[in-house]
Amino acid sequence: MVVCIIGCTGYLGSRISSHLSKKGYKIIGVCRKFPKKNKDFKNSFFKIIEGDISDKETQNKIFSSSFNSIIYTVSLNHKDSEIDLNNSLRVNYLPLLDIASKIVKEKLDIKFVYFSTMQVYGNYAKKRTINESIDIQLNNTYALTHLMCENVLSSLSNYSDIQSTSLRLSNGYGYPELKSCDCWWLVINDFCQNIENFGEIRINSDGSPLRDFIHISDIAHAVERIIKSKKNLPKVMNLASGKTLSMLEIASLVREEFMKKRDNPTIYVQNKKISDKELVRRIKLLKKLPRFKISNKLIDNMGIVPKVSIREGIFDTLEKLRIKN
Repeated sequence: MVVCIIGCTGYLGSRISSHLSKKGYKIIGVCRKFPKKNKDFKNSFFKIIEGDISDKETQNKIFSSSFNSIIYTVSLNHKDSEIDLNNSLRVNYLPLLDIASKIVKEKLDIKFVYFSTMQVYGNYAKKRTINESIDIQLNNTYALTHLMCENVLSSLSNYSDIQSTSLRLSNGYGYPELKSCDCWWLVINDFCQNIENFGEIRINSDGSPLRDFIHISDIAHAVERIIKSKKNLPKVMNLASGKTLSMLEIASLVREEFMKKRDNPTIYVQNKKISDKELVRRIKLLKKLPRFKISNKLIDNMGIVPKVSIREGIFDTLEKLRIKN
């Protein structure tokens, strides 16, 4: 099977490319510029296409090859998406519209997997269960452009044979496939990097905000399962671990895993050092509060089960930081 991964050198795309290549898939990688120094990573690819995905020339190069599936991971990050709406539409939305339209026009038999975001649900912290049928609430341009992409794929599937699904990703984490990946702003990655480099974790909030985290290896496995599946694809699916933790609980877990091999680090909450006793007390209180749960029912039906525990994922990230830094 041949898989075209658009955004193959990004955080998600690079791990998915490496994983699928090891599983025997032929990978066509599409990126703006391929990192020439990483020869091992380059060997993951059957073909590499360099260029701006918004250019028609690059799009034509993509369709000069035959492939069974597209994995679409291209987007500005949350922060950059908020700078300029026109640029966000140009990068996050229009190239997908062009590529999906080409598939429909040419009646190509291609499965399309698009990476969307849980942010299309808006602020869901006070809800109990987050499933794909709850109301959409757009609070930023990042969510807007991702929902637009979802809607294009969904609408096209109503009157064409395009097979597509949009994966509403919660919070990914884990050591990147490439050092050039923009991923150290992600919460767990940030905590791991700071505790490794400075022996401390700093939380700007009071530690109570809740998150669902899924390891990048589980994300790659999910993609493999989807492209192999013979089932009809849901138009959208949540891709999450289904386990909700507070920021303070995450910081505590990172600290515990770090302490297995190294010295006792410090946690700061709103610039205040937290003692071990105070940390235990605060976490005990937080665990008594209600928390949301992201429904995994649709990915369960696809046979997708996240396997990397939060402790395993944190330990792996810390170990790779220690060895590779």
